[in-house]
Amino acid sequence: MSEVTIRQLDYFLAVVDHGSISAASRHIHISQAAVSMAIQQLERTLNASLLIRGPSQRAAPTPAGEALIPHARNVVHALRDARDAVLNDLSEMRGTLRIAIAPTISPYAIPPLIHHFQQEHPQVTIHVEEFQPFEIHDAVRKDKVDLGIIYHLSLQEGFPFKVITEVQQHVALSAQHPLSERQSIHLAEIIDEPLIPIRMPPSIERITDAIKALGLQPHIQWPSQNYETVRSMVAYGLGWSYLNLVPETKVTYDGGEIRYIPIADPMPYNAVIGITHPELKPDARVTAALEYLSLQDR
Repeated sequence: MSEVTIRQLDYFLAVVDHGSISAASRHIHISQAAVSMAIQQLERTLNASLLIRGPSQRAAPTPAGEALIPHARNVVHALRDARDAVLNDLSEMRGTLRIAIAPTISPYAIPPLIHHFQQEHPQVTIHVEEFQPFEIHDAVRKDKVDLGIIYHLSLQEGFPFKVITEVQQHVALSAQHPLSERQSIHLAEIIDEPLIPIRMPPSIERITDAIKALGLQPHIQWPSQNYETVRSMVAYGLGWSYLNLVPETKVTYDGGEIRYIPIADPMPYNAVIGITHPELKPDARVTAALEYLSLQDR
């Protein structure tokens, strides 16, 4: 009887994750014929059909394929850990740390993390992708990344997570605003002024829902995907914004000045969190990254 091989499992997972043999072939740089043959061999060895070929050559796992997926991921992941354990000594970590992170969190977390790893773990390469929360969950679930960094309010059920830092929501106002020197502020005091939000789902929906829960109706104008555009508009006195994370600088890209004031109203709990695969144990690189990031808030 033939043996199941790591290569067969790896190719099978690539097809599952990318939706077709052709897409998997492009991603792993192996010919379609080789991928197809490996999966056929795997099906013969297990005496089970693992994939359903649909229209446009799409492929979806059968019930037997679904049952195999978590075990295949564990085997492939365990082999990667074993390889790294052989390469590593007690003082040096190696390999690649794959991170997917929300764009609004990335400026706060990624530069110091890369700098830390260059100093403490120079043999580790960090690969970063910026995605929306639903894409981050999908990438973690499919083992395309080792660590996802999102807000707790975006967390989907079933994902292990570690709190990196709890969030205190703030209002951003122009330095010339009459309320700019306040220690805290109730949203009712500025609700009639334009709200200029970051236009990144689901952030804008979360902000709107939190404000409406207070019985208030925000007047949204000029939303932007560019964080600095929003800050500059606020500095010009065109409106206010709502921030989960506050920059160290009060000076905008074009030299304006803004102030960050804690919101006095009760707001939904939120935090920056790291999420990992529901069925795979985080490796040493992930553990080291989470420990470093969580220590930065102390």
